Amino acid sequence: MENASEEFLKKEIISAEIVSKVYPIVKINDKDLKHVLTGKPIHKNDLIKKESFESGKIVSVFLDERFIGMYKVVNEGDIFAMPEFVMQPI
Repeated sequence: MENASEEFLKKEIISAEIVSKVYPIVKINDKDLKHVLTGKPIHKNDLIKKESFESGKIVSVFLDERFIGMYKVVNEGDIFAMPEFVMQPI
């Protein structure tokens, strides 16, 4: 029954990765993943490549193909963005 429930959910729930079609993607490394998943800001050195977005812009953050969350760019010192929503592992 577990597989049937999982299949039902996959059909009914829109995948979180759909945000990548609406918001710019920013990729991070896994160095500080534990901190990021607990709602800490993303620092510039967490980014795979240097990103340049204006403050206030909302971005979707990924680690490889894994959706991490939605962040608002702040560009304050070493801090690149603050969390708006962070996907928690189940």
